[in-house]
Amino acid sequence: MDRTASEIEATTFAKTYALARVTGDDASDPRLRGMKRVAWKAQLLGDAAELEALFSDDEHAEVVNLWIDRRALQDRTLAAGAMQAYARFLSDAAGAPTADDQKSLGNALAVSYDQTRTFAAVLEALPWVPRDGAGAATEVFLGKRMEATATFAKKTATLVVRNEDGGRRLHVGVATQRAVFDLGQLLFSAPVGFAKGDRAGVAGWKTQEIEATPFGRRFSLELDRSGKPVGRIARRHFGFARIARTAKVELLIEPTRGMVGVLLKIDPDWVESSENNYFAALELLTAFVAEGLGDAPDARSRVEIGDLFSCAPGDDELFNAIKKELPFILKGKNGAATAVFLGEEDRAEASLDEGQVLVRLMEGADGWLECAFLLTEYLEAIDAVV
Repeated sequence: MDRTASEIEATTFAKTYALARVTGDDASDPRLRGMKRVAWKAQLLGDAAELEALFSDDEHAEVVNLWIDRRALQDRTLAAGAMQAYARFLSDAAGAPTADDQKSLGNALAVSYDQTRTFAAVLEALPWVPRDGAGAATEVFLGKRMEATATFAKKTATLVVRNEDGGRRLHVGVATQRAVFDLGQLLFSAPVGFAKGDRAGVAGWKTQEIEATPFGRRFSLELDRSGKPVGRIARRHFGFARIARTAKVELLIEPTRGMVGVLLKIDPDWVESSENNYFAALELLTAFVAEGLGDAPDARSRVEIGDLFSCAPGDDELFNAIKKELPFILKGKNGAATAVFLGEEDRAEASLDEGQVLVRLMEGADGWLECAFLLTEYLEAIDAVV
């Protein structure tokens, strides 16, 4: 970024792939907030790749994108070159990364040990990329998710890796925060939506990209790693950008069914460290439950969860905090879930969707508070790994 078109054409990347300009003029495009678009064909990769840049009024790039045709990644004669182009673009985009940049970008670009040969070019170009599990960008590359983003350079730049609708092309790009703000809907895909009555997922959790849900966006949920399956259950581990290492979410996936569970884990030491953290944890927990119930929970679900999180008279602060996310809770005694949060009980459970989904709160083996939405059909397989 921050280069003119001529400077981009003079880079090592441009010379390596013999970039040839295919579009570009002095006219600004109102659809791009007045920015000018210039594109180049990577001649050494045939029609397999195209570089694109958007320039501001001062003729410096605000967005630079590389588009790779997925057919090239499956063609023996083009695959190595396409992967090298992907790796070199990432290296150019990262520049001279700080330790914070390496952590943020590394989380997105991480690969599992058994993927090191596939991503050898990336690991050679960016040797600091972790090898302990697939990051979000790696999952996009492998076709397992639609989009991944990571901020770096003191949050002044954003890396975007995305599969084009239809799956024909892979997009990897870098944008300034100004461009992200101005062109967000063009740079990023829209949030996932679901029709009423959709029975996929687990209760109100309908997508494996849980960072794209209202809960995920509200609390800045980010994919950390995808782990290898244990038995029939694979886990994806998510963290919270604003409360790192004090809370996390695990997505549980079974190969034939897809999502079979969503698990929130909260560190009790964080909860007990201050009054502010106590109520922040309560907000996180109840918002997680509200997301799991969906936009319009039926009467039976409201009764079950209302009883589970009910409060004893006299603790209006606690009652109001829970009621903010779960407005149908009851008042009269502490429900089982409320008691678990307060440390008065070890376990609380309720059933949703005619017994198909179990909502469970408990203290985990590591001492962390756990709240989970689980498909009862897969409980035996889940309990073997969780």
